[in-house]
Amino acid sequence: MKILGLTGTSGSGKSYVARIFEKHGIPSLNFDKLVHQLYAQEGACTQALAAQFGKEILDSTGAVDRVRLGGMVFSDPRKLSLLNQTVFPFIAERYETVRRSYETAGCQGLLLDAPTLFEAGLDRSCDCLIAVIADHKEKVKRIMARDNRTEENALRLLSNQHSDDFFRKHCQYVIDNSENDDPEKQVIDVLKKEGLWQHE
Repeated sequence: MKILGLTGTSGSGKSYVARIFEKHGIPSLNFDKLVHQLYAQEGACTQALAAQFGKEILDSTGAVDRVRLGGMVFSDPRKLSLLNQTVFPFIAERYETVRRSYETAGCQGLLLDAPTLFEAGLDRSCDCLIAVIADHKEKVKRIMARDNRTEENALRLLSNQHSDDFFRKHCQYVIDNSENDDPEKQVIDVLKKEGLWQHE
């Protein structure tokens, strides 16, 4: 089974591109959703986070208050790095469980939809890396609409992430998801080159 790593900045449209891969027979694992699941239930991950950042990040059920934690870390690169170091081992463990289940089911490929693919070290377990990029102004507009953020807040979010040039340099494939581009055609091209195109 081939592992395809899909990454890119916020607002680039990774989830939209992931759905195109799913349409063409490649299931995807969304790491943002996986993290939300880890945060939403009391367990080893939430306890590890509370040990690093204080019990005040937990709500009355023992789940992580993501707004409170986000306000604490996203303006502090050192704390953001500590957050990633704390959470990534739990992500990797959950990913391995899911990967084995898809492999057992006979899937030809699995797409990892992960904005922090490189930070988590998951790029090393991928057979190929795919970046989704988009026009900077479009990304800002998408973030503002999706998260109800101000323009200033959206720009600050993007400033803490890798640039599109970083992804162009480190990924084998680049899918441009700007307004006037056709991401589906680009996805099909990737599938053909990786031997995963199933419609011929």
